[in-house]
Amino acid sequence: MDAKDTTLRRDILRITAWTAVFPALALWPILSALPAFSLLAGTGGSMSAAAQALLLITGFWGVATLAGLYWFLLSETERVRRSANRSQKGLIIGGYATLWTGVYMIVALALR
Repeated sequence: MDAKDTTLRRDILRITAWTAVFPALALWPILSALPAFSLLAGTGGSMSAAAQALLLITGFWGVATLAGLYWFLLSETERVRRSANRSQKGLIIGGYATLWTGVYMIVALALR
């Protein structure tokens, strides 16, 4: 296996991984807002409210707020250094979004 085959294989794996996580990444911000609306509506009991609050905190808006705050607190040189490996970080976030979306669907069905 030469370098060209290795690069092609890595590119195919990366495209496959992005294809797998993209739907969850697209839905994640929308689904992450729904627990806030459920909490504001006041439907369900204390267990439902706790589950909705946990989903709200761990969803897109909570993670985006913490990431933005972290990015704001970094120095300029650290920002440049940490920006180097964005593709890998994107797949990690996509995996988290996929997992979160699955958990959200399970909780939403359980609370019905």
